[in-house]
Amino acid sequence: MSAKSFLNILIYLIVAFPLTPEMNRTHFEYYKEGIKIFDKNNSSTKPTRDDAIANIEKAISICEEMKSADCDLAVYYNTLGGLYQLNNDNLSAIKAFEKSIPLLLKKWPGGGSLVAGFYKQLAQLYEKEGHNEQALRNYNLALGLFLSDWVNNVDEKAKESSKNEVIWIIQFNRSLCNDSKLNCDYRTDSPEQNLKLAWAHKKMGIYLNKEAKIYDAANFHFRQVALLDPQNVLNWVVLAASYDRLKDYKNSYTAYQKAIELDASNYEIYYYFSRSYALQNDHKNAIENLSKSVNLGFKNKKMLQEDNNFSNINKTKEFIELLERME
Repeated sequence: MSAKSFLNILIYLIVAFPLTPEMNRTHFEYYKEGIKIFDKNNSSTKPTRDDAIANIEKAISICEEMKSADCDLAVYYNTLGGLYQLNNDNLSAIKAFEKSIPLLLKKWPGGGSLVAGFYKQLAQLYEKEGHNEQALRNYNLALGLFLSDWVNNVDEKAKESSKNEVIWIIQFNRSLCNDSKLNCDYRTDSPEQNLKLAWAHKKMGIYLNKEAKIYDAANFHFRQVALLDPQNVLNWVVLAASYDRLKDYKNSYTAYQKAIELDASNYEIYYYFSRSYALQNDHKNAIENLSKSVNLGFKNKKMLQEDNNFSNINKTKEFIELLERME
């Protein structure tokens, strides 16, 4: 984090949560002195930052000893965390931000993009220190808040900013999960939040599959969608088709079976299951599942004729007979 970025965040915090004139002047004077030292020298040297840190820590110490309601410890701890970060003392910065975020959430229960930004900052610090599990946890906390802001904020500029943060975190998390071999599970205790996360992952998966054509990355997101919204049959079908594209037919089979468990009367499942078998040159199971699809109501003859995934079986007698039944 640059000195300029730190000052911008600090100014926002002070405006959002102003320090009132009634505050005890002792701790507030220490705080002001710390900011004055930092601002005057623009954090150009470590000794300067150390002096600023010493004053902020003294302000916090007085506040905690007094247990006074007039102390804005959220701002104090965030300031301290930013200074430690500029000093490359990541572990001390982590401790400060870990104390500040709960205090911010008390003042601002919804969290919003401001708190999301601190969760993201905390995640980056954990990652720098090699604590990938804690990094992932905080990235996901940030993701949830940014996602809510993207969905609910009426300000288009703010929505776009939160949308970009969601996309960045999801992409970064995918790399973190793959590189560190973590068992990445985005599920939360909130069904509503899980559906929002599923929606975001689905958008990423569709983009990576159709536009970017990065199929293994798309599969990562479709796996998350199925975990986050497991009762949606089509999520399992999409996941299975994603495995088919990767020629991972073992996992594809498992996903199709999960879809059938949820709704054995859905003709779309058997259509794509048939296509999977056709890709494997398994004529018998391909025809069997395609026949089930037609019997259950699949009638899109044009789609079937133009689907190149059936090229291995579309000249067979059984396939032609199924086409004729659809007329």
